[in-house]
Amino acid sequence: MHACTRHVLNRRGRRLPRLHRTILGVNNSGGTAVKQKEPVVKQLYRLSVEPRVVDRLASVAARTGEPRTRLATRLFTDAVMGFKPGPARPKPKAKAAKA
Repeated sequence: MHACTRHVLNRRGRRLPRLHRTILGVNNSGGTAVKQKEPVVKQLYRLSVEPRVVDRLASVAARTGEPRTRLATRLFTDAVMGFKPGPARPKPKAKAAKA
């Protein structure tokens, strides 16, 4: 049985072809109607930032037309993913105990 011709039935045995097309992800052209999205993690950290950072974010968001939350998420992601740690710091030597 072809996926486009299969009908989804409700509890009373009635066909629900619209349910089949929308929820199961099959559209009229035979492709998938549901987009595959990357998983999004919301509120990973509650960050406290200075008021000047909030003002700068608001001005950039107003200039670009991008929502502040999306812009902040994108900038934070870019900063974290682009971070390259510097050379390791030498550990301080322990002082000799006095006798």
